[in-house]
Amino acid sequence: MIVVVHAPKPFVYGVVPKTGSTTIRTMIRRNWSTRREAHTQEDMARDYEGYATRWPSYPWFTSVRNPLSRAVALWSEYRYQPIKAHAVGHFRRLFEVIKATNSFEEALYDKDVIEAEFWTKHTQMCVFLQMMPRVDGHIRLEHLAADLKRHLLRYTKGRPAAIPHLRIGGYRSRDKKQWQEHYTPGCYAKVREYMQPDFDYCLKHNLYSPKDLNDPLAEGAGV
Repeated sequence: MIVVVHAPKPFVYGVVPKTGSTTIRTMIRRNWSTRREAHTQEDMARDYEGYATRWPSYPWFTSVRNPLSRAVALWSEYRYQPIKAHAVGHFRRLFEVIKATNSFEEALYDKDVIEAEFWTKHTQMCVFLQMMPRVDGHIRLEHLAADLKRHLLRYTKGRPAAIPHLRIGGYRSRDKKQWQEHYTPGCYAKVREYMQPDFDYCLKHNLYSPKDLNDPLAEGAGV
């Protein structure tokens, strides 16, 4: 999904799931009325190509998240939310294989989850980032307020609306744990294996420090 704002100052926001994108889209709806949202895969692919050439001067922004916490959020959402009515074919299969797991660790090693390519082909941040023609600014979930003010809210006319409250945790109220609590000794290496492109991207663009991306169970690891 992308959101295009034309006035008073134009920009494009490229959505990456589980990075605070719902909160950011809420902010855009509250602050800008001249916008267009592309929801389907076909719309998104067409608009990424079209807007990159039609309005080359528009700044492109996206949102990111520490891959360690994002992996837990992905599992939690697929595990606890109802299967969406429009989920058919392979998309429905992703829900089914994750719902059959009882823990984050189990999902990392489960044969059916691996065969469905849940952790690689469908959920890496880089899958979405690679569709964007470029990224002019990153909004980090962990620094949402500061990065919104730095990148997006300066494009508003007048005083911007308040930033909605954001809870960084599991899917709604079903998962009460902090994301670090889902990590066991066997989790970190698997997440690094599956999400290595995302770790590389975060380090390349100085979005997180090596400490932030260290094993949550290691002494002195980032939060």
